[in-house]
Amino acid sequence: MRKEFRDFVPEEQIRSLAYRLWEEAGNPEGCSDEFWILAQNRLTSDTGDGRQEHATR
Repeated sequence: MRKEFRDFVPEEQIRSLAYRLWEEAGNPEGCSDEFWILAQNRLTSDTGDGRQEHATR
């Protein structure tokens, strides 16, 4: 049960990170689903802050 709670991420937080990632990628058209999924995955990672993959690039 605790994992389920930890994995819940508010939609606004996903939207914000997805938009930031999309901008950083140069605003490519037709990729909104990819950036949404990427943001969602980053926010539900072990760190939970969306920085894990970005910091390693």
